Amino acid sequence: MRKESQTTRDAKAKRIKGVYVHIPFCLSKCAYCGFYSVPLGSFDVDVVLEAILEEARVVLEELSPPYTLYVGGGTPTCLGNSFLDFLERLLNILSYAPLEFTVEANPATFDGSFLKDLKALGVGRLSLGVQSLDDNLLSFLRRSHDASTALSSVEVALSVFDNVNVDMIFGIPGQTVNGLIQDLKRIVSLGVIHISLYGLSFDEDTLLRKWEEEGAVKPVDDALWRDMYLQARDFLVSCGFRHYEISNYCKNGKICIHNMVYWSHRIYIGLGPSSASFDGRRRIYNPKDLETYVEGVFKGKFHRKEDVLSDDELWEEKIILYLRTDSGLPLRKLPDGLRKKVLSVIENMPEGILLAGKGKLRMNPSYFPIFNYVVSNLLAKLL
Repeated sequence: MRKESQTTRDAKAKRIKGVYVHIPFCLSKCAYCGFYSVPLGSFDVDVVLEAILEEARVVLEELSPPYTLYVGGGTPTCLGNSFLDFLERLLNILSYAPLEFTVEANPATFDGSFLKDLKALGVGRLSLGVQSLDDNLLSFLRRSHDASTALSSVEVALSVFDNVNVDMIFGIPGQTVNGLIQDLKRIVSLGVIHISLYGLSFDEDTLLRKWEEEGAVKPVDDALWRDMYLQARDFLVSCGFRHYEISNYCKNGKICIHNMVYWSHRIYIGLGPSSASFDGRRRIYNPKDLETYVEGVFKGKFHRKEDVLSDDELWEEKIILYLRTDSGLPLRKLPDGLRKKVLSVIENMPEGILLAGKGKLRMNPSYFPIFNYVVSNLLAKLL
């Protein structure tokens, strides 16, 4: 696998593509998780990994650099040495080393030796699902670790990788603003340089949604949600983090390049069950069923579904995705007619929500808690 010079990579930066690999196995299902996953032991791991590799041989045959590689799930690290062998074989299919190579992990599914093996394979970034440092909240979320294990796992990760992301959740029933800030203080004190902070969502087909429908639990109220978001943002920014995307913060310029591929509406390729790909016009979906996925791959049929996006749908997605970031929407990218409509619409919006300047349109971070409301209103007047 060849490596490119930094000059070559910089020259190609605007053409970065993303490769996402979905490993569907997990030790257990969290109450809020809407991603496709199956319990470890419910399906032959070797068969699934072989199917993903076979798909990679077909789909990645003409992949050219630069690209990012992100392996998520599920919990890839729960597979142990089988996962290391899989990564080695996957990398042998690729012609060039990825620009950024991320692996997702959960606490208690690795040790220092395992992480060193990942690093030896070229992994440069670890994304660790902590979610909370309150044992009661972790139990409510059906996480398979406690706070002590999470903190130890972060420390182990930082002993091997400089670039570690920690996922955290706010808006958990029973959570307080102070409790959230104290959790973030503990994470920041360890030296983490990237934090993803997500609001808890009650997605379909999750245990959390079932509890809500039964009346056993309800989401936190909007005022508390807003306070949690804004006070967490203020704290992280005061600690030197750049708030570069609605849910993401980094230090030292260490943005997640792979996720920026999504937020910049660039091409990406998904491998594995339930993964999605985007070629600039079509969004292509792999089946959310292991048997269907595996059978299709080995028979060369794949059983994919696809949506062809209209011009209006493409512009709608671009506007939504760019406004999620602190870079904002480059107005020069819009057709003349749409650009004029955008500028006209924001002139008639309440002052300070959407900010136009230096050729870009940005959302005031103070309004991120109502992002969906603001953007839906904007789009209703544009398209």
